[in-house]
Amino acid sequence: MSVINQMLKDLDKRQQNERLSSGPNNAVVVNAPQKINLLAIVGFVVAINIVAVIIWQLYSENQQLKESQGIKSKVNPSSMLVEQTQPQAQNKLVVSQQVTPVNNQKAANPLPVKKAPNAEKSKLSDTVKQAERSDIEPHSNAVTKLLAVNQLPVAPAISAKAESESLSKKVMPEQPTLTISRKQLSAQELVAQKLSQAEQALNNDQINQAETLFEDILLVAPDNQTARKQLAALWFGRKSYQAAHNLLSQGLALAPDDSEYRMMKARIYLSQGQKLAAVNTLKVLAELENVEYQALLASNAQQLAQHDVAIQAYQLLVKLQPENGRWWLGLAVAYDSNSQFKQAVTAYHQVRDNSDISESARQFARQRLQQLGE
Repeated sequence: MSVINQMLKDLDKRQQNERLSSGPNNAVVVNAPQKINLLAIVGFVVAINIVAVIIWQLYSENQQLKESQGIKSKVNPSSMLVEQTQPQAQNKLVVSQQVTPVNNQKAANPLPVKKAPNAEKSKLSDTVKQAERSDIEPHSNAVTKLLAVNQLPVAPAISAKAESESLSKKVMPEQPTLTISRKQLSAQELVAQKLSQAEQALNNDQINQAETLFEDILLVAPDNQTARKQLAALWFGRKSYQAAHNLLSQGLALAPDDSEYRMMKARIYLSQGQKLAAVNTLKVLAELENVEYQALLASNAQQLAQHDVAIQAYQLLVKLQPENGRWWLGLAVAYDSNSQFKQAVTAYHQVRDNSDISESARQFARQRLQQLGE
């Protein structure tokens, strides 16, 4: 009985040992592969997502470079995807090949209960690290293949942006701009403009406006004789004698030899009954060969009994217009009044024989010739 009891006890111990040994083995064989497969699937999904994000970034950057540089890509997106997915398939094969020997080894050589989980965890971490490395290597291979197919130089993003900006500056034409600037007229241009406006105002009988324009011209150009004479004539016409006289005196101070200034000033004197002032104004240019000027001087000098001045003026008039009988009659009278009878007889003969004079003037000449003994 003791031997049977001893055998039963031994059998019970063996069963207990088998149960204890079978419990950990089942945990190793059944539970460990499930954990390894779950982690492998999670790592594979994460790796696929990372690769997809990297491929999308590379594709978007490649499109930006093509748009900025104007290069038409000949790469087929489907071929690029095939090249990118091949490393994923290799990655999947590597993971499966690394996990399968672990399962076979565990099935063939069961390990002790306490050491099996730690060894499998270390191998699992190694497989994950290898999977991550395999994810990185296909990424670099894909980049090099993509650049080789497109035949584009590897350039930083900053230089590509700068190049696109330079291309846009060259392509975009400059927008036309409208600038309004005022041209500043010179003194001569301003005088010419105001003279034209003043003449137009005179033609339209706008006397006040014309006077204002002439005054503006004299402020800019005091030596402008046309504006001064026109303004003096306007003031003389409305009997502003003193203003016209002052204006002409200023003109004579600038141009003493201007005959028109002197004639206008003499006429102002004559309109005021100042014949002597008029003659004195005209005598300054006594030798001027101008018919109108000398006629005004001769007639007024003869009235003032300034016979020498009158004779000189009539001599110039006869020289300028020898067929005019009036000048011969004036010269004869000037000689006769100055007691130059011989010269007077010669002048009276010209009056008597000149048809360009009135009959009464010729009769007066014949009478004076009889009185002088001719």
